Amino acid sequence: TACERKWAKKVQQEWCILEKNLP
Repeated sequence: TACERKWAKKVQQEWCILEKNLP
């Protein structure tokens, strides 16, 4: 996904996971 490409750091990864969980 775009967020996975854009965010490679641990903190940003957590945000990426949260975004994926959104409907």
